[in-house]
Amino acid sequence: MTLVPRPCAVRQDLEAWGRQQPAVPLRVEKPGRTKDEAPRRWHGHSVIRQGEVESSDGRVVLEPRRFIVVHASQLAQQQAQAYTAAQAKEAAAVTAHVKHVQARWFACEADAAAAMAE
Repeated sequence: MTLVPRPCAVRQDLEAWGRQQPAVPLRVEKPGRTKDEAPRRWHGHSVIRQGEVESSDGRVVLEPRRFIVVHASQLAQQQAQAYTAAQAKEAAAVTAHVKHVQARWFACEADAAAAMAE
């Protein structure tokens, strides 16, 4: 059994529920920061679920709570850009290493074997 704090369990439950929904309606649309930037849009579901709420006197009661399950496309775009940049950097490093290895010449087979062991 895995013990997860109640807020984390609620969040995981809502994430799983949100992934099962076929169409995600538009919830918020804000204009771009500049004239050339496209408007920013957030798609998601509004869900009302019973949740535990602790009152000021320490009583825990079930009350309706509204959750908004949103797809974070802005974070996905940042992740894709970072991944592409990392791939390009790694490809450049591999290309530089291949050029370095191909540029070496060896006088005999023993020198080549020693370089391979290195």
